[in-house]
This record gives sequence, structure tokens and C-alpha cells, in this order.
Amino acid sequence: MLRQRAISSIFIVGLTLGAAFFGRLIFSAVIAAILGLALRETYAMFRHAGHRPLAGLGYGTLALFMMAVLLRRWEEWSAGLVTVAVLVPLILILFRRNHHGALTDWALTVTAALYIGLPAVHFILLRDLTGGLDSFLARIDEIGRLQRLEYYGDTTLGLGWFLLAQIVAWFTDVGAYGVGRNWGRHKLAPAVSPGKSVEGALGGLAAGGLAAVACDAAFALVLNPFAAFGVGVVLSAVGQTGDLAESLLKRQAGVKDSGSLIPGHGGVLDRIDSLLLIVVATYYLARFFR
Repeated sequence: MLRQRAISSIFIVGLTLGAAFFGRLIFSAVIAAILGLALRETYAMFRHAGHRPLAGLGYGTLALFMMAVLLRRWEEWSAGLVTVAVLVPLILILFRRNHHGALTDWALTVTAALYIGLPAVHFILLRDLTGGLDSFLARIDEIGRLQRLEYYGDTTLGLGWFLLAQIVAWFTDVGAYGVGRNWGRHKLAPAVSPGKSVEGALGGLAAGGLAAVACDAAFALVLNPFAAFGVGVVLSAVGQTGDLAESLLKRQAGVKDSGSLIPGHGGVLDRIDSLLLIVVATYYLARFFR
């Protein structure tokens, strides 16, 4: 089980990190595919619980959000797109013959679309952050992007912070799992996720903080070690909260895993649940520290 979990983790991390090295078009396509699968699993969980969300509208919302950020129109269009994502499902549900559970179906349609769609935007916004870094990442970023199609300025800063987000997420998972498995005694949230422990959560925080310090030194993000450790701890806490949030969704839907696509780790959403929140938090921390 541990070996399968490690292999699955390395595959997902390698896929997203690899895509980040090859410019925003390839990166966006990979992120859209991964989050599209996560959205599919979310709606499948809701259907398993007996609800009838309008999944097609959720996929459309994700596509529109991604299009807006790729066209660099997110700040202009975001309010209108979110409004459409909220109101259109309600209007369409009006035309159903059977309105039993209509309120819940509408709420779940919107919830899933925003739960996946809004973090999807922040993946691209984070990778697109302009600014230089005095590190080896500058050359990687220059080689990877398609110059004529994608050059909007030096985005090495975005690459560095995205790598930090991924690495902190991965080390948090490894640290929490390792410490919790060997020394976990006190339950963290037994009503939501009985397997998680307070000791494991603390191990994840420490691992996330140390990972951020290492990333700061390796990528020259110009944070001092104390600030970097604090960033890592915050991101680790956010990520573990995201993990617990997804556990609550699964418990409410009556499923053990969000899917079965990834051996040893359930579905795609099980793998990226923490990253969804970490990427959002990282984007705003990166803007604060730039």
C-alpha cells in the first residue's frame, strides 16, 4: 500500500511539475485535464449520494474559467463568469419535470464547479506571475516556453513559487503519513477522517516548513529562512485543511475514495485535494512577498 501510494504521488507530482517547465499552454492543458477528472469524480460522489447535479454545466464553468485566465481577462470577466455559474444551473433546473431535491441539486452543481474551477484559475495565475529569480530556474523557464506564443514577460518567479507549492504539498503528505503511522496517538478529526492524528498533522507542518526553507534557498525566492518556514507551515496547514474538507465530502457522499483511477490512492481528487487550497494560498503569498 505504501509503495503504491508513493508511486502514485510521484506520478502526479511529476506530471504537474513537468508541465510547468514547458510553458503556459501545455501547463494549462495538463491542469485542465487533471482538474476535469477531479470535477468528474466530485459529481460522481454527489450522484452516489442520490443527487442529480448538472455536471455538464460544471464542465462548462471550468472551461470558461480556464479560457478567461488564458486570455488574461480573468480580472475583467471573473464577476460575470461566477454569476453565470451560479444562476444558469438554477434557471435550467426550473425546466425539470421533477423538482424533488432541486435546491440541493442546484447547490451541488454550483459548489463542485467553484470548488474545482476557482483553484484551477489560480494554478495558471500562479504560474504566470512575472518576475525574475537569480537561480537555475531562469534558464529552465526561458527554454520551456514557446517564445512567440507565450512570452508576456519573465515568469521565473511564478515557476519558483509553483514548485514550492508542489513540494510543500508533497512533503506535508509524506511527513504527516510517516509521523502519523509511527507515532500517531491522538485523533485529529475522528468524525471526518479517523485515520489522521494530531502527531501526523504536526509532522506535516514541520515537513512543509522545512521544504519551504529548502525551496527558498534552491530557487532564490528572496525570503529569509524564518519567513520561508512560516510560509511552509501556513501552506501545510491550508493543505491539511483541504484534505479534511475532501474527507468530509466523501463521508457525506458515503464513499471511501473519490475514484479508483490512481492505484493505492483512490481518485484524482484524493491526490490533489490539499493542492487545490495550497495553490490558492501560494498565489496570494507570492504576491505579498514579491
